[in-house]
Amino acid sequence: MTDNSGLFQQLRVLGESDNEFAYIEELKANLRNILTDRPSEFSQVVVHTSFRLKKREMRAIEQTVRAVAGEGRSTGRRFAVVKVNQHNRFFGVNPNVNSLVPFEGTVVSLGGGQHLLWFEGIFPDKQTVTTAFPGPTHISFLRVTDEDAIADESLLQDLVNLSGANWRGFNAKSAPVSVFYCHLVADLVQDFQEEGLPLPSVQDLRPWFL
Repeated sequence: MTDNSGLFQQLRVLGESDNEFAYIEELKANLRNILTDRPSEFSQVVVHTSFRLKKREMRAIEQTVRAVAGEGRSTGRRFAVVKVNQHNRFFGVNPNVNSLVPFEGTVVSLGGGQHLLWFEGIFPDKQTVTTAFPGPTHISFLRVTDEDAIADESLLQDLVNLSGANWRGFNAKSAPVSVFYCHLVADLVQDFQEEGLPLPSVQDLRPWFL
């Protein structure tokens, strides 16, 4: 969990079970607790998910957020779910520059709450290309509240801010840290599982990049 500038809040495991049904129920219960926590501190809550999630996991997340959003209307809290896919079939070019590379922060709307976003690219004052840039990231917004919904522009700006909170000076990545860091933690847990070791207390981990 971070705020929209990338300031670290906390880290939790939402589900852990060998049984799929038990895992989904645990995921829903833990996510619900987080979404209903500290209502006066956060006026809006955005869940960032990865396309690597299974359909059942995505369905459980969306259902839980919808349920909490319905209950939270009296408090004025707003909710959204954002799917982030770094590996997709899309590409784009900038015909106005010789390198054809899009500017950093370029957004292309695909309609239906879907966008392409370039987290890396050239700058207007520095159009020389000295390295290979990754392609666009596919962003999909899953609306959970129709009334007073969080604007697309706000959700996209938060993603750009969170990509800037990445490993500057260490190993910068073209992804929002909200998704990329969780992938690192998940890979760490998987390594422990494969070696038959006790799982690390991930809730005690603190990101080293801030």
